[in-house]
Amino acid sequence: MKLAKILLYLIFLNLIYLNSYSKEKVEIKFKVGDQIITNIDIINEKKYLIFLRPELKNLSEEDIIKLSENSIIREVIKKKELKKIFKKYNNEILLNDIKNNKI
Repeated sequence: MKLAKILLYLIFLNLIYLNSYSKEKVEIKFKVGDQIITNIDIINEKKYLIFLRPELKNLSEEDIIKLSENSIIREVIKKKELKKIFKKYNNEILLNDIKNNKI
């Protein structure tokens, strides 16, 4: 029983160590307003874009990275603008506008 606890403890420590050691160094690539975009964000966006459009694999790595950077910057800007618009509306006003087909 004691041996099993020790083995579980060692396995647990090993998993923590493996997960805490990052293969990639995180670098800030862009700052849009108060939000930063890192190289990890760009890599994740690249994977997402390739998942959506597998033919992007045919492009060069540099082109895919540029597309990913532009895509994530546009996404951050869109989110910021939508937040500005919806802050102006009260939930009740928005619901009334939707019910009256004004939007």
